[in-house]
Amino acid sequence: MYDTALWLHIVTGYVLFAYVLIPVLIPRAAKNSATAGVLVTANRITQYLLIIGFLTGGYMVSKAGYSTLWIVVAIVLLLIMFAMGGMVTKPLKKLAQGDRSVINKAMIFSIVFFVAYLGMMAIMSAPQMLA
Repeated sequence: MYDTALWLHIVTGYVLFAYVLIPVLIPRAAKNSATAGVLVTANRITQYLLIIGFLTGGYMVSKAGYSTLWIVVAIVLLLIMFAMGGMVTKPLKKLAQGDRSVINKAMIFSIVFFVAYLGMMAIMSAPQMLA
């Protein structure tokens, strides 16, 4: 069971890397509402993937010995990712409706999400950093 959870967790992490495209595509979405609609859908999928990552990660943490600091940092980064992913939804929907005034807000939220993702990948790759 642990190996299955690990595999699913890793695949989820790799798929979430696609979130790097959202800040790149936001300027293009301002010109094309269809692109903005795709970004809204991709963001929704990302939210479900975060839930899968949270559940599989929680299972694996319960089976392994990670430091309390590592667990706290991982949860904080995950909460930032949940928050930014959720907060970028409204600007993306407005962008799909043609409102270009929300581009900066969408960019900031998606960049903060990606920075938190990079932090998460760093502590997942080298958990001894926070031992």
